[in-house]
Amino acid sequence: MSDNEHDPHERSAAANYAFTRALAVGLNALITGLIATAFFAIALLWLQKSSGIRLEKSQYGGVLLFILVLVTLCAYLVFDYIQSRKDEEAKRKRAANRPTLKSSEKIRDDDWGAILEARLKEFDPLFAENEGPPASQPAKQATPAGGKAAPSSAPVAAATTTAPVKDLTAILFAQAVTAAIAAREETPTLFVSFGVNLFVAGAAGEIANRARLTPANGKHVLESMLLETGMSKRSASAFAANASTFAQVPHFRAPIDAGFRAMAEFAQSGMADASALSEMLVQWGIQDGIVHAPEVMTFVTTSVGVPPPGIAIQPEDQQRVLRTHTTVMTEVLHRFQGREIHNLGNGRIIVFDDATRAIRAATQIMESLDKFARANPTLIVAPRIGVDTDIGAIVGHNYVSAALPRTVTLATIASANCICCTEAAKDDATDIIEFQPISLSDIYTDLPPLFAAAWSQAPVDVSNAAPLEYRQVGALPIKAG
Repeated sequence: MSDNEHDPHERSAAANYAFTRALAVGLNALITGLIATAFFAIALLWLQKSSGIRLEKSQYGGVLLFILVLVTLCAYLVFDYIQSRKDEEAKRKRAANRPTLKSSEKIRDDDWGAILEARLKEFDPLFAENEGPPASQPAKQATPAGGKAAPSSAPVAAATTTAPVKDLTAILFAQAVTAAIAAREETPTLFVSFGVNLFVAGAAGEIANRARLTPANGKHVLESMLLETGMSKRSASAFAANASTFAQVPHFRAPIDAGFRAMAEFAQSGMADASALSEMLVQWGIQDGIVHAPEVMTFVTTSVGVPPPGIAIQPEDQQRVLRTHTTVMTEVLHRFQGREIHNLGNGRIIVFDDATRAIRAATQIMESLDKFARANPTLIVAPRIGVDTDIGAIVGHNYVSAALPRTVTLATIASANCICCTEAAKDDATDIIEFQPISLSDIYTDLPPLFAAAWSQAPVDVSNAAPLEYRQVGALPIKAG
């Protein structure tokens, strides 16, 4: 059974797209036909006056109707062909971005655990890198998701520096950038400021390479440069933490590379080339409307119906779990104004504009799935939820944030019936639900401090719950740190 076959929402989306596509092509063709017919009607009137030939009204109308039908049909075929080519090109790009499986790694259509695992690999590059046991851990601790930081797209030499670095060159460069921006006539928009921050990130990357800094010290240098440009401490820290993620996005490479080159020239000559920043901003302007400046977002990843290793489940049982999960997600997204951005098969990734609504939505999802699990004890529901808050940028229809793959990792490593949150996500929701720390630092050393919702044993009924009512249910199987 394919993904499209087991997900009615995907089938509905495909049908809606086909209808919208046909309607758009048809309207464009009709407009083209009407315009051509109008020009032909004018030309025919001019021909009658100049030649003295007179046509009957029925003949005149018949000729115009024939022209309208003929041109509309031809235009429809042309537009349909053009749109088909665009669809094929988009399909090829999506296929090229999907990881391929070797023949020995083919996934059975009924192997739901493997399907979720393959989907997770698409959104968490750390997932595939750390499938084996950590070098310092015995094999029994091997997990599918690791805690190593995502590699930067720029090559970094072996780390030798361990103490925090205050680089005078970095400070002077940041001050020169600030002066160049202040000299501009117009006030920089959020989009322009984002481009400048990427430019500074590229400059910090050149310093990190040249000085052979550790990733932590490279982040410290970038943060100090951003502070010099006038950013707040929290914003600078958040941007520096996401810089390696932004560096992997093709749309962001131009300003980052420009900053890298500008810093290399600055280190040699000691003079800041203002034209480098101006040229970068001109090129960056092309992305306006495609790229949106970062803002604070909270991502929630859910995972359901993944059986323990060695346990086989019936496809029809898994379908019941997936259908229930889809129904719950639809209700929660409508209730708490969230947006679904990825379908992982056995899970979903959704995004909210603030952490409080995200935690409330995660609580509602867990309560509803727990109620379904209690009513169907023979099914493997095993809901797991990961929540993280960080800055994120939108490129086209894609979300770019270090928090996004982290939530996938959290939903992977969490125990069943657990909402696993980072400290940033739980801080805004401590007034509506209790949290307790959990310790996974022995395996996932680079993850931030983690917390879990402290559920208590109690019956649950969420059918008539008000938006701010939350009942803590279930049991927390993770030991407190």
